[in-house]
Amino acid sequence: VGGTVAVSVLNAGTSAVIDGSASVVHAGSIAVTADSSHTLLTSARAAAGGASQRGTSSSQTERTLADNRDQASTADGGVEFAAAVAVAVVRTAAQALIASTGTVNTSGALSVSSQARNQSGVIADGSSTDGGIGIGAAVGINVGVISNQAQLADNTRVTGHGVSVRAVTPAGLGNAFSTEAKSDAGAANVSVAGALAVNVLSNRTAATLQGDLDASGAGTTVNADGVDLLLEARNASSSTVK
Repeated sequence: VGGTVAVSVLNAGTSAVIDGSASVVHAGSIAVTADSSHTLLTSARAAAGGASQRGTSSSQTERTLADNRDQASTADGGVEFAAAVAVAVVRTAAQALIASTGTVNTSGALSVSSQARNQSGVIADGSSTDGGIGIGAAVGINVGVISNQAQLADNTRVTGHGVSVRAVTPAGLGNAFSTEAKSDAGAANVSVAGALAVNVLSNRTAATLQGDLDASGAGTTVNADGVDLLLEARNASSSTVK
């Protein structure tokens, strides 16, 4: 069995943290900011000769489909071979955190902000440049596991002239996952054709003041100096398959 395979795996973490027993005193404002942006494009197109029927030993195409069998399946069962297989796995975490047992004070504004945007595009094209193929199937798989978190942790004591805790995607933008699979079903001499495009997206965005996890009676203590306390979590994500 021939076939073309493209696999991309992205593991990334971005963090801004004040922790331990650090104490921070600043006459101006304090900003703890984590800003994360990732773009991934994964593409596989069948070679000119395409893919032939299965042989006695497994190909890279079959092994990749087997490794992703949970996603590479339909109501009729799993897909075991294809002319083009494209797989992307995106795992990212963005975190802005104050977790210090020391005091964090400012006479200005205190901001804890995490911003994240992830884009992943997958294209699997089973079409061939000639008509001499037996398999024209295509499989595209796009997996995203995303965490975006801003937090004031248990036992944290903060003071600011206004306090904000924000976990957001950029204004007017967002996480975007798109997958396209194209088969060679209209070509001559194609015995197996079909296209499967799959997006799997697990996405968590949270802005939190943590409670009393250790049962010390403290939790998070916030003094906004009579000004606003803002907690904001905003997540914009799109998933497109065709």
